[in-house]
Amino acid sequence: MRKIQMAQTRNEVDKKVLGLAKEAGELLANYKYGEAWSVMRQLHGLVKKKNALTLPDSMVEALEKHIKDYYHQYDVITQARKAMTAIGRKMGQVE
Repeated sequence: MRKIQMAQTRNEVDKKVLGLAKEAGELLANYKYGEAWSVMRQLHGLVKKKNALTLPDSMVEALEKHIKDYYHQYDVITQARKAMTAIGRKMGQVE
């Protein structure tokens, strides 16, 4: 009975991962980057717990890569915003 319960739990975790991945994909495709941040954090937390997943390894690896790529691009955007803000401040000081 315990094995069946664990399998059901794993299936629930898998469903949660797949649901979050779909939600994140929709948010990102619709330019809702700020909203996607919290979804990606949740997804990352679940994907890190590989032993709780019954998804195929190739799918988990693909999700890990997409998450890594997302965080990299988020950092790029953050750096660009900082640079643009610095340029704006400098331009505002021109007399």
